[in-house]
Amino acid sequence: MTSTGKTVFADLAAGFPAWHVRRSRDRRGRDDGWNATRRTKPERGPLSDGVPARITADNPAGLRHVLEQQGAAEAGTGRAA
Repeated sequence: MTSTGKTVFADLAAGFPAWHVRRSRDRRGRDDGWNATRRTKPERGPLSDGVPARITADNPAGLRHVLEQQGAAEAGTGRAA
């Protein structure tokens, strides 16, 4: 990962502390997609329906967008991300 990639990675990790941000690797061991996994399981109940435990995107901007959408959706239900 380049120094720019490390900065982007660190920014994502700092911006979404409820999520563990990481890179996928392809079969050859090269960086592939961007992933975020919840650090804690969603609470059981009606508000947990449709709440993803893992999010995947092709690039860091896409992952940031989906994480922001998830945060806004959870804020609307009163759940913390």
